[in-house]
Amino acid sequence: MLYSGKDMSKGAKELKVCGIIEYGLYDLDSRLAYVSLDTGKTIFPEALFTSSLRIRLNDGVKLEKAVNDLEENLPLNTRVRSWEDINYGMLESVKLDKLVITFILSMLIAVAVFNVVATLFLLTREMRPEISMLQVLGLNMFRITRMFFLKRSSLAYQVILWEYCSG
Repeated sequence: MLYSGKDMSKGAKELKVCGIIEYGLYDLDSRLAYVSLDTGKTIFPEALFTSSLRIRLNDGVKLEKAVNDLEENLPLNTRVRSWEDINYGMLESVKLDKLVITFILSMLIAVAVFNVVATLFLLTREMRPEISMLQVLGLNMFRITRMFFLKRSSLAYQVILWEYCSG
């Protein structure tokens, strides 16, 4: 354990490790040790220790309102911090990550849509002579569209033309 106070050379204390907590965050896992308030006062007698209290809110309770109510009702030397205040940097990082991911996905979707539209446009331009010929033969746009959706093969042309001629 490290303490940034004065004179660490006096009397080393031996502690028994009762458990290890891993949060999965390097900053927390690598630099925090939890001890009881009495143990902390024994190890570092010159340190000013304060105790803290964590409050879990029920669903539906507004965080800002709870913080304001606690600040009004607790003594002046009491500091009230919400989880949003404590984790402000992480929350801002998550917001920025969401913004960047949204931008990247939007760009990918825009490129994909552009590719599909360009392909359809070029395909239609390529088929203009065939479409014109079929219109001259008397097919309406519905039948021409149906023919191109079925399959672009001579068999499809023959089937559609046979249907048109026979009925």
